[in-house]
Amino acid sequence: MSDQIYYDPASGGFYSSEIHGSAMPSTVVEITGAQHAELLAGLNGGKAVAIIDGVPELVEKILPVPTAAEIEAVMQSAVGRFVQSQARGRGYDGAESCASYVASTNATWSAEAKAFVAWRDAVWASALATLAAVRSGAEAVPTVDAVLAALPPLVWPD
Repeated sequence: MSDQIYYDPASGGFYSSEIHGSAMPSTVVEITGAQHAELLAGLNGGKAVAIIDGVPELVEKILPVPTAAEIEAVMQSAVGRFVQSQARGRGYDGAESCASYVASTNATWSAEAKAFVAWRDAVWASALATLAAVRSGAEAVPTVDAVLAALPPLVWPD
């Protein structure tokens, strides 16, 4: 008896009569070796498998639309990382460290911290205004790169 290949739409898995015998799910669909190779290649290429007229076929994968909360979390995380990177780029441990020098007796550190805090506040005001506009439907959901590009620039004191 030759090995027969099966596809199970319930699990999305492939089964072999030689390996799995009668221990296969009841929902399997018999496929040829050529179909198996085609389906594997398609899955590896980002496609999905759907059963059309009883036959497994490759289809474009439909990605779920992110929720408003997921979009906001991604945007806020990206802005937070950007703020941190700006402070670290100036040699501080992070945003909190930089901001903590506002009352420093070292005039340079104090000036940098004041400039940073004012910029950070403007950044978050801008980012939150963008999110509010998206929430209200006044603006389409921007890419993370577009949000970051629209943020005010940080100008460090001389």
